[in-house]
Amino acid sequence: MHQGSGSQRIRRRVGMLAVLVALTTVAACTPRTDGGPAIGNGFVMNKVGVEANRGSYTVLITNTFVNSFPIIRSEIQHFIDEYNAVNSNVAPPAASRVASGFPVAHNTIPAPGQIVFDTADSPSDCTAVNGADPSTVLGCTTVDTKLIGGGASAYTEYESATVKLTSNIHVNDPGELQATIGHELGHAFGLGHYDYMFHGSNQLMQSGVEFMFVNPTDYQDGDKLGLQWAYDHGSRWPAP
Repeated sequence: MHQGSGSQRIRRRVGMLAVLVALTTVAACTPRTDGGPAIGNGFVMNKVGVEANRGSYTVLITNTFVNSFPIIRSEIQHFIDEYNAVNSNVAPPAASRVASGFPVAHNTIPAPGQIVFDTADSPSDCTAVNGADPSTVLGCTTVDTKLIGGGASAYTEYESATVKLTSNIHVNDPGELQATIGHELGHAFGLGHYDYMFHGSNQLMQSGVEFMFVNPTDYQDGDKLGLQWAYDHGSRWPAP
């Protein structure tokens, strides 16, 4: 952990994404950086091309969070509510939810339409793809995708995801926990890293930067536009 001046604490948040492309191979994703419409709208998608998510998801939490289940569930619910809210004016409106009842087992594999929140067995689990420093990485997301259709009408659909939080995260630090959960859920919904200012603010989907409590811990304007793009195949925006 990096210490800032006085009582202000600074940590490095590294959001890493590995995508199981067409459910067959694992590869690191490179964020879109060509200055196209997506950049101007405050977000980037995980891949260049037409993409979409499944619309609504059920989030499952594993029993590795048994000692922090209420706070983890509350933070996840907060971002699920935001996702549903920004996609409430389309048909059908988003209806993602956090599953009720007991947590599921560690290393549960998500079915299509599910996002599983789990703990990493080691921080190195989240650094294998992008080589981040194991002492600083807080979480990572793997996404299962499949190709829908063919030819010019084909698009990538985000089927399911696993979000893992590492032992570096401080569950009782609300800013750190909230920012990490929201950032990783953004990857699960299809968003890549966006390292630009938009509407005068950094976005929650910024990558691997030093962040302080003055930086976003909630979805910003560009993040929300990206969530809308992913939900409805980009039909409200120019094609990327």
